[in-house]
Amino acid sequence: KRTCAGMKMPFVFLVVLLVILVAASVVEQVAGTAAALTWGYTAPWTLVLWGLTAVSGGVAVWRSRRHTAAATRCLHGALLVILSGALATHLGGEDGELSLARQSAPTDRYLTDGRHVRHLPFSVRAIDFGTVRRADGAGAADYFTLLEVHHGDGRRDTLRIAMNRIGHVGTWRLYQTALSPAVTTLTLRHD
Repeated sequence: KRTCAGMKMPFVFLVVLLVILVAASVVEQVAGTAAALTWGYTAPWTLVLWGLTAVSGGVAVWRSRRHTAAATRCLHGALLVILSGALATHLGGEDGELSLARQSAPTDRYLTDGRHVRHLPFSVRAIDFGTVRRADGAGAADYFTLLEVHHGDGRRDTLRIAMNRIGHVGTWRLYQTALSPAVTTLTLRHD
C-alpha cells in the first residue's frame, strides 16, 4: 500500500500544478502577465509544488527501480534535468519590457516585472514598426519592429523582430509584444 501511495504522489502534485497553471492563465487574460507571475507561474507555492513533484517522482522511480524499464528511468531522469534547467533559468534569468517610440534616441534602459530599471549591455532605437496587412486586406498578416542595435564596441546592426520572429542580440532574446501607432513594446529575456 505504501509503495502504491508513493507512486501516486507525483501525479497528485502534477494535478494541483495543472489547476494552478490553468488558473494563472485565466488571471493573465483578466489581470495581466505581472499578476499571473505573482499569483501563479512563479509564486512560492508553485515553485514548492514543482520541487515536491520532482522529489516525489525521483523517490518513486528509485523505489521501483528493479521493476521499472531502463527507458522509463531515463525519461524520468530527463524530466529532472529539464526541471533543473527551468530552476536555473528562473533563478538566474532576467526578464523585462522595453517600449520605444519611432525614431527615438538609443536606450539601454528597460523595466523588470517589479518596475525596476535595468540596463542592457547594448542600446537600441526603433527605426520603424508597424503592421503588414494580408493581401486580401482582411486583417494583419504580421507585426514588426525594425531596430538599430548599438553594441558596446561601436558596431551598429539592424534587427527585424516580428510576431513569429524572435530577435537575438548576444544572449538576449527580444520578442514583439505589443504595438500601437506611437509605440512598440518588446519583451526581453536573458538567461
